[in-house]
Amino acid sequence: MSKDKINPPHYKDNPIQTFDAITSQMTDAEKIGAIKFNICKYIMRMGKKVPTLEGARDDAGKAHWYCEKLLKELTDIIKRTPKNKRDNIIKFKGDDDDNTNSK
Repeated sequence: MSKDKINPPHYKDNPIQTFDAITSQMTDAEKIGAIKFNICKYIMRMGKKVPTLEGARDDAGKAHWYCEKLLKELTDIIKRTPKNKRDNIIKFKGDDDDNTNSK
């Protein structure tokens, strides 16, 4: 049986995962930013930390894990936020000069 390199057992030992504990203190915009950061991190270093096809696959898998988290988070925001309030949660580049976020 192969080890789970994306979500290993030591991440599951606590009642709440470290990532979830940290992001629970963030605004929606900050949480989206943290997830996007991790996706970029794993894609940009893909195969460099462990320079093998297996290492590249592991990094791609970690990026995919964060992509799944991003999709879930965006879906959750959509479900819990009235349509007329969604534009104020996350500003995307190009929306305006001020890319700050308010909750």
